[in-house]
Amino acid sequence: MSLALALNNAVSGLRLNQQAISVLSQNISNVNTPGYSKQLINQSAVYIAGVGSGVKIDDITRQIDKYLQRSVQSQGSVNASSDTTNQYYQRVQSLLGQPGANNSLDSFMTTFFNAVQSLAESPEISSLRSNAVSAGSSLAQQLSGLAGSINDLRFQADGDIADAVSTVNGALDKLYALNKSITQAAALSQSTASLLDARDNAIRTISQYVNISTSYNANGAVSIVGGDSVALLEEGTRYHLTYTQAPSVAVFTSGTATSALQVMTLNDAGQEVGGRATLFSSGVGDQVKTSLSGGSIYALQQIRDQKFTGVLQQLDQLASHVRDSVNAIHNNGSGYPAATTLTGDRLITPSEQYSWSGTVRIAVLKADGTPVQSSYADEAYTGLRPLTLDLARLNSGSGNGKPTMQTIVDEINNYFGAPGNKAQVGNLNNIELASDTTTLPSGSPSLFNFDLDLENISAGQANIFVTGAVVKDDTGTTISGLTQGQPTAALQATGSYTTTLGSADVTISLQSTATVAVGDTIYMNPPSGTVNGISAANLTGYFKVTAVSGSQVTFTAGAAATSSGPVSDAGGITMLPPYDTISTGEQRRTVDKGQLQVDFSANLGSKYYDVTVNVGVVGADGVVHTAPVTYRVANNQVELFNKRYSTTAVGSGGTMVLPNTSQPSMRAILVDANGNELPTVNGKYIEAQATLKLIGGNPNQSYSIAIDEMNSAQLGNPDDLPPDNGSGWGFSHYFGLNNFFDSNDPALTGDTLAGSALNLKVSDRLLQNANLISTGTLAQMSVANAGAKPLYTYARYSGDNTIAQQFAKLNSAVLDFDAAGGLPTTQLSLQSYTSQVLGYVSQKSAEASDNAANAKTLYDGFVSKSDAVSGVNLDEELANTVTLQNAYSATARIVTIVNKMYEDLLQSV
Repeated sequence: MSLALALNNAVSGLRLNQQAISVLSQNISNVNTPGYSKQLINQSAVYIAGVGSGVKIDDITRQIDKYLQRSVQSQGSVNASSDTTNQYYQRVQSLLGQPGANNSLDSFMTTFFNAVQSLAESPEISSLRSNAVSAGSSLAQQLSGLAGSINDLRFQADGDIADAVSTVNGALDKLYALNKSITQAAALSQSTASLLDARDNAIRTISQYVNISTSYNANGAVSIVGGDSVALLEEGTRYHLTYTQAPSVAVFTSGTATSALQVMTLNDAGQEVGGRATLFSSGVGDQVKTSLSGGSIYALQQIRDQKFTGVLQQLDQLASHVRDSVNAIHNNGSGYPAATTLTGDRLITPSEQYSWSGTVRIAVLKADGTPVQSSYADEAYTGLRPLTLDLARLNSGSGNGKPTMQTIVDEINNYFGAPGNKAQVGNLNNIELASDTTTLPSGSPSLFNFDLDLENISAGQANIFVTGAVVKDDTGTTISGLTQGQPTAALQATGSYTTTLGSADVTISLQSTATVAVGDTIYMNPPSGTVNGISAANLTGYFKVTAVSGSQVTFTAGAAATSSGPVSDAGGITMLPPYDTISTGEQRRTVDKGQLQVDFSANLGSKYYDVTVNVGVVGADGVVHTAPVTYRVANNQVELFNKRYSTTAVGSGGTMVLPNTSQPSMRAILVDANGNELPTVNGKYIEAQATLKLIGGNPNQSYSIAIDEMNSAQLGNPDDLPPDNGSGWGFSHYFGLNNFFDSNDPALTGDTLAGSALNLKVSDRLLQNANLISTGTLAQMSVANAGAKPLYTYARYSGDNTIAQQFAKLNSAVLDFDAAGGLPTTQLSLQSYTSQVLGYVSQKSAEASDNAANAKTLYDGFVSKSDAVSGVNLDEELANTVTLQNAYSATARIVTIVNKMYEDLLQSV
């Protein structure tokens, strides 16, 4: 071996040791640098022609475990996701409070029902009414505040997504540059160890926000896929995430769709090129679809659209049940004194039409809760009786029980409006004519259909007969009679009458089975002549049935027969059963018993028609009262359907009672959003959105209004396909006339569920006047009255606690709750469901905390193991310094020796 070779070997060793010491110092300097990987020099011997020619540095590499690195990367996504979820759940937990704590939701619920219980015990105490309203307001504010705070957290999560996107984009830009640098360094055979460390740190950053998978080329340049299969980085291609943050929390409170998280391709100038890929979609709540499964962005999206919307759904379930159950009770009663106006909060239109069942009672009262004075002197002992509105019988032309809003308004105003003349006959206190014809334009049509609106305030039922009608025009000329009367029973043409010599008993044979019973009163139209010696006059009029057998009916005529046997009469003789039976205290129309009809064709141009109806009223005592009652029907009129006509004259046998005032006692109107009554055309409202408003009294006097829901129920449109079963709510509740809590966003099937908690609020009118809180309901008056007449009227007594008691019972009432936010469909009380919500959030918070702790433990374990492999060990490095120092000294000694040998050689030569 020559001295030159020896010197070359020694010099190569010096160079390697110098580089090794440099790497060693780099390792020691970065002992505390996060993400730094220990660097190693890879060396190999140099041989030339089989002769050892020194040592060379192959490359400088990092000491890493690729499996552990992948584990740190994947677990980092899990850890970040769990930690983010835990942080947000702890905030929600602090908002709701621990069950039983003073600031927790269940405490506010308890306080409300305690206040209601106290009110039920002493409803006349004003301070207890204020306490109940205040406690209800506090409960509403708590639920609304919780919903608002949770939406604030959703808004914060949305902002955190936007911040995370910015961080991820910074890391992607860094990786894009590193990929270039790594490729260039590899091409120049330069060390890429530091670049790879920077690469891995950037990858780890991204994995904290988005679950990713990575792949590497031979040089170490990385490609990244986010979520399922969305490219985030490719060699030579630059990508950015793009996301538009919600401008305000209103996006979440209003249910507006949020932005999609997408990936766009950029050119070197940072301009977008090509299409976009989606990591999660735009939408509202659980409509948002995601391809992510880990990382803080995934956790934030899940918190925003899934987890916290679930809590809101639970709060909405609770709030809607509180609102609807309390409102259902509150609308069934009134405060003391009752309100003078009731304004609904459900938007409706005049033509809006639904099916209804049952009846509702509406009363107009004085401040002391007693009925206002009647408009008629003969009712001074009763006061104004309430309207018992039979919703199941109201007809706007589509059949019973399907009234339009216009019809409902008209019916209320017909009863409480300016009073007209009353026609009294027998047990019936008032007989009104009700139009079943829509229009009477002059000249057409000729037929006018009507029925009767009857009221009975006597002690016994009343059977009414209509035995004929006469029409006179504006000249007083008789132009027609009754062309279609009440249902009749026709006699057989053969053997129509059967008599017995010397007996007044007469048996008639009907063409169908008899529908009357023994004791009933019937009306007989006159036969064509004498029947076995009994004159037609003695066979005409009202008779009491003495026997019934199949189609044969027996009654006692006004005279005895002079011969026996059947008599045939082909004159189309008919028997009239009662047109209708009106029970004691009842007011209703007879339209379901058939319409009556008269003909105006003899003078279609008459300004008006006087329709005189011959009625007979038979009381429970069997006494018959008959009288002709006249009504004036104006010609050339529209919108007449359901119009009522007061009498203009009552003949012998009846009485006409004139009102002592022309003022209404209450008005029902439709008002717009500004509280202004809708315009009308021909007495009917124009088509526009409005709410129902009831106004007690008149310009001269203010009265209170009390409503008893009774069995009224809004049924929607069950005949539709698919059926619409409506809300099932009572009259006042459906229109929101006397709500305790404001409606959220009332729809046909009831208040909408979404937003119920956020929008829960006690009605302003209760906050302004706590005496309007419903504590009792209408009660039939039992005071003594003149002549021991029955008293079909109602009052509102201050000590009545029937409604307050229902409120108190509501605390333990079992209600049906739908599945919401992880809670199953269940039947619980309001208090129990409140505890369920608190328990659910508490459990989820504890679960999130445990998951975060476990994820961090696992993540820290992977990081620790990875650091143990790739991290710098100072003891090891210090030992390496000694080795390198000795190697360097030895190599330097060889150089010295070779140098001396060169000198000696030169001297000898």
